[in-house]
Amino acid sequence: MSAQMLVLSLSGVLMITLVNRFGVDTAAAFGAALQIWNYIQMPAFAVGHGHVGDDGAERGRRHSGTGSRASPGWCALQRTADRLDRAC
Repeated sequence: MSAQMLVLSLSGVLMITLVNRFGVDTAAAFGAALQIWNYIQMPAFAVGHGHVGDDGAERGRRHSGTGSRASPGWCALQRTADRLDRAC
């Protein structure tokens, strides 16, 4: 999990550095778009990570329900991440 956060943080710094080269207006527009994206993304993460604190069995049952029909790729990605997280 810490490696993932490191990669995300460094990629964010890299993106801001690249956008800053295009001037103040572009940087301001990028910042505004990033804020909007974060507000859209926040509820999705809250719903997707609502399984914090359970033993994993309940998580598997939840992923095999309605959510997996709506987004099978996302559920497969979460299951893989869970397996990798348990292996470390």
